[in-house]
Amino acid sequence: MNTFSSTHIRPSGAPAHGTVPRPTPAGPEADERFRRHVQAVAGAASSVPLAATLGSLITRWFAPLHVTEDGALWGREHGQPVPVTPAAVRDLLRRSDLGGQLGTEPSAADLDEALVIAAGRARVEHERTVVAEQHQADRARADLVDDAERAERRAALLRQLAALDDRPQQVPAEPSAGWERLRRRG
Repeated sequence: MNTFSSTHIRPSGAPAHGTVPRPTPAGPEADERFRRHVQAVAGAASSVPLAATLGSLITRWFAPLHVTEDGALWGREHGQPVPVTPAAVRDLLRRSDLGGQLGTEPSAADLDEALVIAAGRARVEHERTVVAEQHQADRARADLVDDAERAERRAALLRQLAALDDRPQQVPAEPSAGWERLRRRG
């Protein structure tokens, strides 16, 4: 063995980091070992249901979503408003080959549940937007009240200043005795 191969091959027979031993036809024990090793390298399988994942994806794919008064879910695709239905989601999955990337083809029940999740998120987002708009309107009203009070105070101060300016200043008819002394020294 040369130096390069001796430092990169583990003589103990343990697999190198990131490699997965292939299953052998040795029975279920080998399959179980293979699964354990895959989980050790890749991590445990996702515990998030497919419908929840699809619901998150639908809210991004068709953003912004909104629920109409009759309960229909609408979103935008390529800037155009579209109804978000199981057929529309299935069509998007087919056109963009996202089913292969998800690793499974969602069932009708998964799509229905995903649309319920997406509609719930759209309602929550709508309520959040309404509350934010109400808060902004309340803040604007409070600012207007503050501005009006500030304007009233300013007007009162200006009236007081104008009243001071309107008073005639009294000029003494004859200078005082002290003034005469200062003028003579001067």
